[in-house]
Amino acid sequence: MKKRLWLIHIPLIILFASAFVVTWKGELGSLDSAFLRDLVFPPLRSLNGAFTNAKFKIRGPHKPTQKIVIIEADSESMTALGRWPWHRDFYAQVIGTALSYGAKVVGLDYVLSEPDQRVPDGLRQALREKKLDDVVAQAETDRAFVKLLQDFGDRIVLGWTSEAICQPSYVPNKDECPVNFVPDTGGEPLPEEQHPRPPSMHRFAVSSVAPKDLKFDSEKTPLLSVVQAIAPYKDFSHAASHAGFFNVFPDPDGYIRRTPLLMMMDGIPFPSLALETARVGLGEDMEVEFSPDQRFKQIRFKKSGRIIPLNPMGSVEINFM
Repeated sequence: MKKRLWLIHIPLIILFASAFVVTWKGELGSLDSAFLRDLVFPPLRSLNGAFTNAKFKIRGPHKPTQKIVIIEADSESMTALGRWPWHRDFYAQVIGTALSYGAKVVGLDYVLSEPDQRVPDGLRQALREKKLDDVVAQAETDRAFVKLLQDFGDRIVLGWTSEAICQPSYVPNKDECPVNFVPDTGGEPLPEEQHPRPPSMHRFAVSSVAPKDLKFDSEKTPLLSVVQAIAPYKDFSHAASHAGFFNVFPDPDGYIRRTPLLMMMDGIPFPSLALETARVGLGEDMEVEFSPDQRFKQIRFKKSGRIIPLNPMGSVEINFM
């Protein structure tokens, strides 16, 4: 009887041990096998997540301790104020009001990627011919938002995102993950609004990395890397002091159990909207440390010395209940 039990136990032990190793290596970004990475790891991650859900339900909800206020554009707001998107002078008014009430920092989880042109081109040309450029200037609302950023840029974090993200070391064909792609324009400078990764975005990157002599190969890392950024409109990018991405990646079962705090772009780490908003609100300076295997090791706030724990892929588990 005991021998029969062992015949059952041993395969189960091997099965669960193998599942643990695959899940563990998947979280580390160390699964070289595409089969394990794409077909085995996702369902195992969902299974592991189901246990996490159960633990949260047993524990019960915890109220957040931080004083965070969410200003939401909901159906009632649109009924009262008109259809979405609203004009930029209204954004400036809302954000300015929040700051006047003592908000340490305001993070925007949407992208103002294009100008809000209110005067049609034909009317604009007709007014200019009549030397009425002031009328055009007064009608446009982007300048109100630029003025807000100029006055309160140290307390506002713009949002940006990307629909084109890859993990270079997992992609055999580098053309499918062109993290070092430079457009061929025949020697002519490419307008910033047409650039897949606008150079002006670099000012929003993490400025301090360790080790200082890091030689990062952006084509050989499994870290999330941006191929094409949906960036704030250039007038806003130039006026702003801070920005962060707000991409999230649900598990296969639809739950968002972790969120990336860092992503790479042009071989440089960029902070998430949440991380940058926290840093600005705390008045901190930040340093990102890499491990020798092209992964993240830790995030450190320099003034307090606080270490933010994250996995080697740059993500943190979140309390979503």
